Amino acid sequence: MLCIANADSYFTRLSPAFTRTLGWSLEELMSRPFLDFVHPDDRAMTLLEVERQIGRGEPVLEFQNRYQHKNGSWRLLSWKSSPHPDGRMYAIARDVTDREQAQQALRRSHEELEHRVQERTAELQQRNRDLETLLYVSSHDLREPLRSISNFSQLVRDRYGDRLDAKGLDYIDRVVRAAQRMDQLMEDLLTLSRAQRLEMPYEDVPGEEVVKAALTQLDETIRRTGARVQVAANFPWFRVNKRGSRKRCTTSLRTR
Repeated sequence: MLCIANADSYFTRLSPAFTRTLGWSLEELMSRPFLDFVHPDDRAMTLLEVERQIGRGEPVLEFQNRYQHKNGSWRLLSWKSSPHPDGRMYAIARDVTDREQAQQALRRSHEELEHRVQERTAELQQRNRDLETLLYVSSHDLREPLRSISNFSQLVRDRYGDRLDAKGLDYIDRVVRAAQRMDQLMEDLLTLSRAQRLEMPYEDVPGEEVVKAALTQLDETIRRTGARVQVAANFPWFRVNKRGSRKRCTTSLRTR
């Protein structure tokens, strides 16, 4: 939209694009001061912005304001104008209403998305805390009956071992070892629940070292079962927690 305005705040020339954009005829637009078409909340701001830019000696003045459409709605216009020494103002206006509405809708979508992400994050954090609590309580409570199984099995072996044959003693030993392994798993679960809440330092551990430690703990089982174990070369390094890292890695490999 192209226009020329005089010092009395009236349009003197207008391109037909004004009628297409605002609905008013050119005669209607030129019969009233142009500020009459500007939204009341934008009038003072428009004048202040123009005066501020003129005071800085800006050759081209840029500002935005809302113009009333003939149907009563408001269209946001983006202006670029240049003052002439004779007091007239030459200006170009673009209707940016749709662009501004799209940007506002995009901002609202971003805000809503961020809000949903925050809600979802808080919900997941709460679920994680609940899961950690359940994990801790379950692991702690399950260890007590495991200790009873292990202790009473050991008592049976110590007090009545002379009445059992080799197979019976083996069964008792299997129960004790299984209970000990389960107890270790419960301990690892407790460690895991604590690790979720703590920032711990990490270190790199060579895979061969972890495998060797696991095989050492499995040595009795390997001999008893006659198993043959082949260990691959060039294991990768594992990034693990420093506090008892080799023990946890070994336990993980052993339980698998």
